[in-house]
Amino acid sequence: MTPRGTIGRPAMIAVPAMVCLVLTLMLAASLLRTGLAAREVTREAERRLQADWLAEAGLERASARLAASEDYRGETWTLSPEDMGGADAGRVTIAIEEAGDRPGLTLAKVVAEFPAGGASVARSSRSVRMERVKRDDEGGAP
Repeated sequence: MTPRGTIGRPAMIAVPAMVCLVLTLMLAASLLRTGLAAREVTREAERRLQADWLAEAGLERASARLAASEDYRGETWTLSPEDMGGADAGRVTIAIEEAGDRPGLTLAKVVAEFPAGGASVARSSRSVRMERVKRDDEGGAP
């Protein structure tokens, strides 16, 4: 027969150990949740920054196309994941309108999306007034 006080000792040791284990698991779950949230915030910032850069590239493209052709009215420029150097595609929509203030002045409107067609798309837009440069017919120079 065992003494009366020794029967409850394993249970008395197991209960605090279980409480410590539960507290440790709760702390680990909280840290994991915090890490996942921080990762999503970082990804969102990355998507916004990429959309901003695409919008800037769209303005540069619009400027170059306007300089090359007076008939340029805009386009939808789709960039493949390979063009973007990653797993997602990008899309830039360029619209050219007459500004109306004075002849030869145009308004370039650019809307960039990244990733194009994705679930959580970041959009960035820019509008810039540009002056059309008249080119002579012989040499193509202004």
